[in-house]
Amino acid sequence: MSTRRYTTHLQSFVSSPETFRILNPSSTLPTNDALYILDSSFNPPTNAHLALAKVSLTPDRKSTVLLLLAIQNADKAAKPATFDHRLEMMQLLAQRIEKTSAASALIAISKHPRFVDKARDVTKAFPEMDTVVWLVGYDTLIRILDKKYYRDTLEESLGEFWERNRLVCAIRGDDVEERAYVERIKKGEVEGVPAKWAEYVKVIEPVGKEHSSTKARKAALEGQWEELRRIVPEEIAAYIREEGLYMEK
Repeated sequence: MSTRRYTTHLQSFVSSPETFRILNPSSTLPTNDALYILDSSFNPPTNAHLALAKVSLTPDRKSTVLLLLAIQNADKAAKPATFDHRLEMMQLLAQRIEKTSAASALIAISKHPRFVDKARDVTKAFPEMDTVVWLVGYDTLIRILDKKYYRDTLEESLGEFWERNRLVCAIRGDDVEERAYVERIKKGEVEGVPAKWAEYVKVIEPVGKEHSSTKARKAALEGQWEELRRIVPEEIAAYIREEGLYMEK
């Protein structure tokens, strides 16, 4: 496998007017049943990413998982792993998803930092999809519903988003505030957030919370290869070791 497989894709994307691009369109064609998007820094992808993607799938429905990397700062060196390294690891994760589930798996890049803007690009790329499900953590849910990121009211800014998009939020499990947040939305207690929006957010129990990217980087730095293989899929652990990723502070 060539380490620099995605370098040309990245360079052409950065210099183009495009804001969204699928990098492995030759993968299994997406179905029109369901699209699940895992938007992350993938630095590196972990078993938690894999578990979140798989636990969200409906066993009796064909689905497509889209692994999305935002590179709005692609003109600067990404640390501690470059974007092309991350995309290589995302491709390995996509292959693992396809091997262990009935889902198709795609990888894509975006120049947008905000979900509402990414969602518009996804709608254009997948016009046949009736519902798009974003797999997020609690911190991301808070940001999506934080009015400081929008010039207009939340209802004006996110009204279009909810027409096709839904959120599955994995909480940490032991945080009372996180568990109560959607209930507060239902009661109209979150400023600026309509109570009906609680219907668009599904809260699930923590998935692989012990398998964090931070722990994976620490394991690689310390040469703890068995620990690394516990945190990330084995093929990604092998890639990290072969490429010498995360081994310098």
